[in-house]
Amino acid sequence: MQLAAVESLLAEPAMATADGRRHLEAAAQYLEAAAHIAPLDPEVWNEAGKIRLRQEDFTSAIQAFQRSLSLDDGSAETHLLYGDALVGAGRHADALNRPVDAVEANKRALAVAPSDYTSLKNLALLYEQLGDLDEALSFAVAAADAAGAADKPSVAAFIDDLRARTKKAAPKRP
Repeated sequence: MQLAAVESLLAEPAMATADGRRHLEAAAQYLEAAAHIAPLDPEVWNEAGKIRLRQEDFTSAIQAFQRSLSLDDGSAETHLLYGDALVGAGRHADALNRPVDAVEANKRALAVAPSDYTSLKNLALLYEQLGDLDEALSFAVAAADAAGAADKPSVAAFIDDLRARTKKAAPKRP
């Protein structure tokens, strides 16, 4: 997987060139090999899907994200990426349900581990995406309580942003 990451990084500055496309294809091939070695690793499938998204090979990206979700449906990132691939393929109706599915997957994860920082943060981000800022704020505050020292500053900034936006969205009282 490390070789794929290197190729992906090399592709970044030259994305629109033949050289950039060559690096992305090399990354895709390394990830295909990694998938044969570790077919039950959802991270391998996610990375393969991300490369295919960058190549605008939406059908292959959809397949990679479906495989990842079949192995671990609790990743909000995978649900969101899968939605991106569906939109890219023109399957807008299918993509609409992805954030809702991701919310349910993260809630199932919280049922097992109620103070799981990642699931709490994912739910905050998903509810923000769905436009429910109050629910997003609630999960962000819970995520701040569960966060490690390294994550606390970014979660605090997110909470401040949500609070400011919630106040702006609140109806004005006479």
